[in-house]
Amino acid sequence: MIAARRPFAAVRSVPRGGDRLAVALAPLATTGPLLIVDDVLTTGASMEATRREFPNHDCVGVVIFARGPTPAWVRSVFTEAATDRCALLPATRPAGG
Repeated sequence: MIAARRPFAAVRSVPRGGDRLAVALAPLATTGPLLIVDDVLTTGASMEATRREFPNHDCVGVVIFARGPTPAWVRSVFTEAATDRCALLPATRPAGG
């Protein structure tokens, strides 16, 4: 799904969180920018720090899940909407019910 939407020449991960995704995507590398991946994006600081390690590369980013807005160069597979934060919490049940 990721490689079909955006070709990339190589993949690097945000350490630990993105390691499995990077290993899975590495065989799909063809041509294009450097792909930086992570599992969860909260503030974007880890993605930005990893991007700074490759100053001479055109970079694109992908995360599995974003808890909020992503930097312009990063796309997420899933995003938490602000209105959905409590949507999955069960309703309070009366005692004995």
